[in-house]
Amino acid sequence: MWYGQEIDGQKLRVLRKEHNLSQTELAVASGTTQATVSEIERGLRRVQYRTTRSLAAALSVAPKDLIKAP
Repeated sequence: MWYGQEIDGQKLRVLRKEHNLSQTELAVASGTTQATVSEIERGLRRVQYRTTRSLAAALSVAPKDLIKAP
């Protein structure tokens, strides 16, 4: 059963690389783990809104910019 929001993993990867961050650095900046960042980028994990907000803040974008379009 799926829960949470689906982040556009490709967009997350592009933004992370534009900010010259490793998965680990983004994880630390957003209060999550490298494994979570990796799973999001590969489309294997949905997240709670607070994680979306934290990732967005670490990348200086709006949370809606990370959410996968329907």
